[in-house]
Amino acid sequence: MIVPLEQKRPPFWRHNRYHNQLLLSAFHMSNANLPQYLAAIRDFGAAVLDGYPSTLYVLARFVLSSGERLPLKAVISASETLYDFQREAIEQAFQCRVFDYLAAAERVVFSAECDRHEGHHLCLEYGVSEFIGEDGAAVPAGQPGKLVCTTLHNRGMPLIRYVSNDVSAMKTVTCSCGRGLPLMEDVTTKAEDILALSDGRMISPSVLTHPFKPMHTVEASQIVQDDHDSIEIRVVPGPGYSDADTQHLLREFKQRLGEGVRVRVTQVSELERSRSGKFKWVISKVKGSVQVT
Repeated sequence: MIVPLEQKRPPFWRHNRYHNQLLLSAFHMSNANLPQYLAAIRDFGAAVLDGYPSTLYVLARFVLSSGERLPLKAVISASETLYDFQREAIEQAFQCRVFDYLAAAERVVFSAECDRHEGHHLCLEYGVSEFIGEDGAAVPAGQPGKLVCTTLHNRGMPLIRYVSNDVSAMKTVTCSCGRGLPLMEDVTTKAEDILALSDGRMISPSVLTHPFKPMHTVEASQIVQDDHDSIEIRVVPGPGYSDADTQHLLREFKQRLGEGVRVRVTQVSELERSRSGKFKWVISKVKGSVQVT
């Protein structure tokens, strides 16, 4: 939370002078506010933009729709799947290449694109990465599998064969850059919708994960947007789930979305999946949402 949610006037950003960063709120990105975001980035003299793909995409779409361009040296994206249409719009708006990377807060894996953009280089000195199938056995290169990681970097809490929710595959070719580090495909999970609210704000799904992080009594969750002012949080309760957990979710989501958005928590036995069996953590059913398929 860069600035208070109830703040209606700029600045919607803060200057981190120690690292020479301009930190922009992901919760105030509306068509009315985006011109001020663009002006702030220009005034700051930014060389590189770093953010979630969905948030970068919202800003890029605004830049393109206004007929402007904002030349930068690079854009760095992470934490969500970067789709081709997002990459194309971002690179067109900011007149530079996007460098996508995969990392984990648990410090078990790090991979990033080089200037050739032929895949994500797995940093072998950072951790050991495996790709396993449903049976728990390793899958051959080129075949998708769940990413399982062992840290070589996190000395505070070493994790061995940590199972993530990310699905990817090792590439069967090496990068033409000559570095020699193995390549992995893009992560193919975390396909979500951006929430479009009635006040024009567009909320990235990634910032809505934070209320769940301290909780240990939720087996699974899903967010469904019925209309511009209504959000349903579906939870599969685990042992010990209580009304206090419900109130925690209501309070944290209200803090992020605002009092004008109705939020309800529904306990369910299972969560909705698509006809193909795919699971989406955020489902937006309203016109104006940015849907990723």
